Amino acid sequence: MFNPVFAAIAILVTSSALAQELRPLDDLVEDAAPGYAPTRCAGLYQAVMEWAGSERLGEEMWNQTDTSRETLMLFAVRINQSQSGGTVLEQTELVVRDVRNIADIYLERFESNYARDGQAFGSDAVVASDLSSCSELASSIR
Repeated sequence: MFNPVFAAIAILVTSSALAQELRPLDDLVEDAAPGYAPTRCAGLYQAVMEWAGSERLGEEMWNQTDTSRETLMLFAVRINQSQSGGTVLEQTELVVRDVRNIADIYLERFESNYARDGQAFGSDAVVASDLSSCSELASSIR
């Protein structure tokens, strides 16, 4: 017999476990695919933009984050195309898909953090580390 309370608890536990499995970007860069870091950073920026919204971020920060996100995505497309071939359109579609998936992972983490601590990412060491790494990466490719 289906137990909706048990199902809800199982979903919460599973999503909480998935949100906790995110490892710092710096721990993965050496072994990851060459285009992973800019793709992951674009996903992080996408998640921050969706979580905070343009009103809370303010116009200047929104535009800066959006520009960084787009630059990182284009960089990932160029890297992936040089590594794997294919057309720019094919690689763009793959990067957009991966950015969406990564953003969803971060958003799930933000939701869990907020429910647990009252802050989406302010006290999350992984997110703080990733924001720092991504800021450095975005600055280096502009």
